[in-house]
Amino acid sequence: MTKKSIPLNQYGDPSGPRMHMNDLDNRNEATSLVKNTIWAHDEKPYTGVSAKSALNSGETHCLYDMSKRLGSGNYANLGVAAGKSLGCIAWGLKHNNHTGKVYGIDLFNWLARDGYYQPESITSRLSSVADYIELCKGNTHEWADRLSHLSFNGVFIDADHHYETAKLDFELWGDLVKVGGEVAFHDTNKSTVDRVIQEIDLNKWQQTNHIYTLKVFKRIN
Repeated sequence: MTKKSIPLNQYGDPSGPRMHMNDLDNRNEATSLVKNTIWAHDEKPYTGVSAKSALNSGETHCLYDMSKRLGSGNYANLGVAAGKSLGCIAWGLKHNNHTGKVYGIDLFNWLARDGYYQPESITSRLSSVADYIELCKGNTHEWADRLSHLSFNGVFIDADHHYETAKLDFELWGDLVKVGGEVAFHDTNKSTVDRVIQEIDLNKWQQTNHIYTLKVFKRIN
């Protein structure tokens, strides 16, 4: 990897150009099932998770809906930040009487001086779904190896957004997703993440949803 040669902004994301949403939408005719048929009418038990987040309401509901639909089993949230996405996936399990665990993997060094983003604070905010969550401090690639004995229903990729690391996240964690399971990418308007998506093997993965900057792929074999 050539990570050091890529200029960073304060959030650790590539400071290169974002893609205009119209460019993505014109290439992709997938309609949003969440926005059009589910989001407006479905229950939203996760609304009590008041964590700061870049996810919009449709994206958060998409994550809740993923664990609601896919049911009992293991899930992974790569890039926890303040815990919003983690809480939404966990609520999908709890509110629908599923069993399982959501592994939240992060270095927890983002805005490290702000206790809001530290494990203790995240655990406190998500106390209502604490039984469904396990925080894992460290590199997402290392944790893919540590948890390789498990299979996953769903994985949310929202950690380091460099092309090389995002691609490796997809390769390592995608192999742990069972057939019929899903991988969701956030920040797909970043050229680096979009590049990973354009290289996905469509004989193995099928896109099933696209809501704002979140895209979902289902493993089909």
